[in-house]
Amino acid sequence: MGKADIYHFVQPQQKIDVSGVIRNKRTNETMQGVTITLLDDSNFLIDEAISNEKGEYVIKLEKDKKYILYVSYKNYQFERYNIDTDNLIEDMHFTRDFFLVN
Repeated sequence: MGKADIYHFVQPQQKIDVSGVIRNKRTNETMQGVTITLLDDSNFLIDEAISNEKGEYVIKLEKDKKYILYVSYKNYQFERYNIDTDNLIEDMHFTRDFFLVN
């Protein structure tokens, strides 16, 4: 009997994320310590991040999902942003800056 060459390839996982800077809308100053909450389309908590000293945040996402991003800070109006990663065929980076109002 002959030997069969069997190959197995693992496709690398796509890299998908969303990042941005959070600022005070009135002063345009960056905001540290802002909570960024990632929910799925059923409103289940997926991840949470806190903006750094430069007001920056990054959250990793998965392919073929719908997300809701909530940005909140004490005594400020929250912001919401919908993200859809359905049918992406390559790595994707979403950029979304927020300007919060107090």
